[in-house]
Amino acid sequence: MVYIKVHWKHTFKDEPIFLYMELDENRNEIRKVEIYRNNLLGYAIKNISVNGTFLSKVKIPNLKDINKDTQFDACEIDKEAFEIIWDMAIKT
Repeated sequence: MVYIKVHWKHTFKDEPIFLYMELDENRNEIRKVEIYRNNLLGYAIKNISVNGTFLSKVKIPNLKDINKDTQFDACEIDKEAFEIIWDMAIKT
């Protein structure tokens, strides 16, 4: 598994500013957490979607390709960091 954090730098009121993803070996999303400006948390896993968050149907690009777009700042995180965010999301 690969875990990534993406900071989406934008001014859209109704879009997340942080995305946390757990990806399988093919870069498909397994779990995702989104954090909004108002601290609303959304999450998705399999067929569960909370607060508008859903899993992508396409493979997630590698970090280099994501970071080519200056509105994104993506990095790999460890499993423990992802689990902390995941636990926060599912407990809200």
